[in-house]
This record gives sequence, C-alpha cells and structure tokens, in this order.
Amino acid sequence: MVIRLTLLLLVLASSGGCLASSEEVESAEVLAAAAGLAQTIHGYDVILDHTDPTSGPSRPLTPAERSAIETEVSGVEWLPGPWDGLGLDQRAVLGLGEPTVDGEGRLVTISLWCGDGCGEHYTLRLIEGDDGWGLLADS
Repeated sequence: MVIRLTLLLLVLASSGGCLASSEEVESAEVLAAAAGLAQTIHGYDVILDHTDPTSGPSRPLTPAERSAIETEVSGVEWLPGPWDGLGLDQRAVLGLGEPTVDGEGRLVTISLWCGDGCGEHYTLRLIEGDDGWGLLADS
C-alpha cells in the first residue's frame, strides 16, 4: 500500500499535477518488479531508458516508471535510446518490454545484451500479491 501510494504521488508530481491513472501506477510497479527480478536472476549494468525495441514499439519510460525502478534497484545507470546494441561490449544492458495483461497477471519481456558476446530474451509472468508484484513463473 505504501509503495502504491508513493508511486501515485510520483506519477502525480511527474505529470504536472494531473491525476495519475491506475494503469500508469501499475505499469511503474510492474516494470520495477521486473527490473528487480532481472537483477536477481542475471544482474546487469545499465537499463534502457525506453521500452525494449525488440519487444514491440518503443517509448520513453515515464518519470514514474524510472523512479519506481530506481527505488527497486539501487545504483541504476540509464542508457539513453535508441541503442543499436553496439559499443558496450563489457557491460550488461537490460531492456524491459511494455507490460501486457495476461488474465490477472502481467507479462514483461526482458532482454539482456552484452554486445556481440551474449544475449537473452525471455518473458516474466508477474502476479500481484500482498507484497506487490512478484514472479509467478517464467516462460
């Protein structure tokens, strides 16, 4: 409840005082949970500052989404987009896809790159529980 209220206030502040929709708050929560899980599963050095272009149309992350991710993952370094996958051979880069509805859960596509040396692409299935959004299963 405290996290949701904090995110609602962040979205409100970042939108110039306009009331945030529940979808905007939920997107911030879901992307933050996915970033935290990806850090636990694999680790990474930088995060794209926009949704992952390999997962569909890309858009800049909102201030509320960025703030929620920064709250979930300490020491976030943002990689401005668009990024062509080059020039960061020694750094692991995380891309987060646009959250999509899957029944009562949400799907978030995760991409991890380390230049030409490696890359992974998978989907996290998240469900909202008493402690916020968490991993249901990966597919």
